[in-house]
Amino acid sequence: SFRIYVILNNDKFKKLEILLKNKFLLLLIFFFVALVSLLLSIGQILDPVVQQTKTIKIDSNEVEKYYICTSKDNITSAVYFILVIIDGIIIFTGIYISKEIKSVASEFYESVHITYALYCKCYFIILFL
Repeated sequence: SFRIYVILNNDKFKKLEILLKNKFLLLLIFFFVALVSLLLSIGQILDPVVQQTKTIKIDSNEVEKYYICTSKDNITSAVYFILVIIDGIIIFTGIYISKEIKSVASEFYESVHITYALYCKCYFIILFL
């Protein structure tokens, strides 16, 4: 979809073939995966997530025991917030590109697949918040 957007809607990029090659697009995906991995690693190194046990007692009888993940500082929460911002940028970029290429011929029409991926990403973000 990014290639279609570049070809059809942006005159200054029509001459630049580097944006249209698979290697560039794979490097772009690798960059985002590396960035997310780096952020998660930094968060885990600086403020490790540990398991904490919570017990619910009623009349000194143990009713339920459950486990939660916690961290001492708020570094992990800040990392997760940054990741949500990155995901939001990716989602809005996908929405914009889908909107821009909706008038393309059906052979190149990938907007439906992007929309499904965006719905899934939004669902998982909402689920984990």
